[in-house]
Amino acid sequence: MRNQKTRGNVVVEFALLTAFILLPMFLFTYGVGFNLLTQLEVVQLTRDAGHMFVTTQQAFGSTDFNLILEKVGANAGLPGAAQVYFYRVIYVDAATCKSGQASGPPCANSGAWVIAQFWKDPNGTTPSGFTPLLGVPGATPVDSAGNFNPSDYVTLSSLNVNTAFSTLGIVPYALNPTLGLPTGQMVYFVQTATSPFNVAGVTSMKALSDFACF
Repeated sequence: MRNQKTRGNVVVEFALLTAFILLPMFLFTYGVGFNLLTQLEVVQLTRDAGHMFVTTQQAFGSTDFNLILEKVGANAGLPGAAQVYFYRVIYVDAATCKSGQASGPPCANSGAWVIAQFWKDPNGTTPSGFTPLLGVPGATPVDSAGNFNPSDYVTLSSLNVNTAFSTLGIVPYALNPTLGLPTGQMVYFVQTATSPFNVAGVTSMKALSDFACF
């Protein structure tokens, strides 16, 4: 005969197994799967935003541009939980220094990559703890599209992103006459970031992000 003192042990063991192993495993699987789908949306948004940037860069700040960007990025969490950063970057070589020295300022950023234009969605939200690769310039642009004057990006240290940008492997003509970019050639850089889905005590993923150069 079954020992009366052991009756119900199976139910207790199953409850403990469910609470401490099966449920966390289910939540972990769900969280990872959901974040994988979101990451794909982030990658697609980065590509679409990059194409919009290259073709309509002067439309930044317009109602139509914002509406299209946020509609395209809705599945990635834009605008409530995501942000898109747009940069136009240029290498300051001798010719660029000369063009930016019309008023005679020193070319402090000579031989460095600098930000010539920066814009981000005013309705977007930067995920907690996330810092964009090229940062946020401390200088004030000259227009609503985020452009800087040539005299600014050859002299202002706050626009210098040489350390971070150099990690991308893009080289200018001044350093590589065979494969480098021609003098004055701009590089369009876009980075997207969104908040992940985390289950307290189960997953602790950081911001989901992607970037692309055009």
